[in-house]
Amino acid sequence: MKPFLFGCSSNLPNSKLMSSEIAYKLVGENTGNLAYCYAIDQMLGGNLKSCLWDLDPVKIKSLGDIGVLALSNQLGEHVNLGYLNENFNKLDISLVGIGLGAQADNLQSTVDIPKGTLDWIRIIQEK
Repeated sequence: MKPFLFGCSSNLPNSKLMSSEIAYKLVGENTGNLAYCYAIDQMLGGNLKSCLWDLDPVKIKSLGDIGVLALSNQLGEHVNLGYLNENFNKLDISLVGIGLGAQADNLQSTVDIPKGTLDWIRIIQEK
């Protein structure tokens, strides 16, 4: 199977030509995401193709057979990923997620996960 990075990139081509604000947005407003995706890319052989989650599902299929999702902090009330569900349902590829984690104020906090995100996780499980 041919993997590709789905939802992140291991680098920012032409970042020297971007404003800091644009580059920061492209890494999900968390520079740790860039390091995380780079590490995944290297573990899977390096130089993997990549695309964002909202790319047309037909175009996504042309990147490879298995989309590798870097899921470091998708669980919590801070994000509702339900807007992706229609496109994810149309995907004709396998998916694997790495590092699904939650965001909470502290270890004793309850993590409230929006229904759209829970549905998104179920779609990933099916793929």
